[in-house]
Amino acid sequence: MQTLKDTIVKSNRIQFGPMDLTLPWCARDLYMALCTKIKDTNSGFDQRSIEDIIQTHLNLGSGQGVSMFYLPERNLLIHANNKAGSSSLQDMLEKLEKDTGEKYQNDLNPYKLLDLIEEKNPEIWYIYRDPFMRMVSYFYYIGRQNFMNSGVRWSWEGLDMYHGRDHHRRIQLALIPGYYKGENAGESLKEHLLKNADIDVSFTHDPPTDKWAYPCLENFVPHKNVKFFWMHEKEVKNRPNVMKLLYNKLNITPPMSLDEKRRYISNQNSLRPGLDEIPLDVRKKMWQAQQPERDFLSRLRWENGPIQFYGLS
Repeated sequence: MQTLKDTIVKSNRIQFGPMDLTLPWCARDLYMALCTKIKDTNSGFDQRSIEDIIQTHLNLGSGQGVSMFYLPERNLLIHANNKAGSSSLQDMLEKLEKDTGEKYQNDLNPYKLLDLIEEKNPEIWYIYRDPFMRMVSYFYYIGRQNFMNSGVRWSWEGLDMYHGRDHHRRIQLALIPGYYKGENAGESLKEHLLKNADIDVSFTHDPPTDKWAYPCLENFVPHKNVKFFWMHEKEVKNRPNVMKLLYNKLNITPPMSLDEKRRYISNQNSLRPGLDEIPLDVRKKMWQAQQPERDFLSRLRWENGPIQFYGLS
């Protein structure tokens, strides 16, 4: 069993050179470490290296939980983000283990994940949902939870796409393994992170997405072993539901009872607001903010494409 104490942050994970296997998520860790170092240095206390700060961060436990599942018998990694099939995927693999005894591992942090990829060279299945519809699902979910917990109603008019650290809205591209191509791509990325480092960002929470995620995409190339699967919002001809597809690919018997089927087909929440229920100016705000992500996704090859974007298209 791997533990956080086994984690050693290798310098190439945060150098972002063209031969350094890394994750966009590691740029997030570097961003947070820069914020902490700048803050502590201004106070006259900090003598630690960036790697030491990231290591401390991981040892505190906040580096866990990447929703990446490893099946050793198949040498296969599968990933689905929160609000993009993560619960359905967990149910699927639990059923696999129950029916066949095949085990899976889900205790990886980002750096152990990269070590595993380099050591085992697994195939990687990466499930991705339309970013606009995932954000709609997230805001419905968090608004409903806020009302149930505190009695405060959430309003679309309060939407800010560039703030918020809840892990359910964590950017989906964060855990794609790959490389930064280009002669100065790594240096440019580090310069961007340093220039935009916000010393008020708490060390124990995710930074707002705009501070680190989208600028990571311009020169990022996914690892050759990654296969991308699109989570279609509606099941149409020649575009199978991704969970049905993975059940078939893994040779798992689909759920039979109604209770078992509750997460077999995803995105069936009839209470989630339709696009016409969201104010147009809010939709425009969301659409504009996510344009870099759509540009990146349009360059990828999809196993069950073509993909479809929602929002204003």
